Amino acid sequence: MTAPDYALIISLFSIVISIGALLWNIWQKFIFVKPTLQVSFGLWHVMQHTSADVLTRSGHRLLVLTVTNMGPGVVVLSACIGKPKAHWWTRGRLLGTINPIHNDPADPNAVSIGPFSAGLPTKIDAGDVKSFYFPYAKDCFLSEGLARVGINDTYQRNTWCRGRDIHKANRAYRRDFG
Repeated sequence: MTAPDYALIISLFSIVISIGALLWNIWQKFIFVKPTLQVSFGLWHVMQHTSADVLTRSGHRLLVLTVTNMGPGVVVLSACIGKPKAHWWTRGRLLGTINPIHNDPADPNAVSIGPFSAGLPTKIDAGDVKSFYFPYAKDCFLSEGLARVGINDTYQRNTWCRGRDIHKANRAYRRDFG
């Protein structure tokens, strides 16, 4: 084989790679579109009106999981999930379902009707935001020592909040309840 033969083989190989990359991009961008979710988690204080246009803290706090659909397309949120801290000797994918508050989250006696409370499963369009509220008490799910909190969607993907969000909530829980 001569130098022009090698150049031809390399050129053909480059064309095959380029066509493969083009087909992959068309598949990902136009044919099989998966929306991106942004998840945040935190401890919120409930505010109340005390007089005309004056807000004060009511003393009631809630854990809030907020999901934003960054698009493109619609996504169905299936369940709020949590993952406990794993030790080096445990390798399993242990996940748990977290039950959000079903009725008014500001109600001190808020209840949950299971994993499908708060309208789950729910469909959100691109650019929409959905929040899920959880009670903040001594026996809440933070007492289990969760390492991750997130959402499960249409494509059976688990999208987690940032690590610092759960660390802040765990730190506040340890400070408030020991």
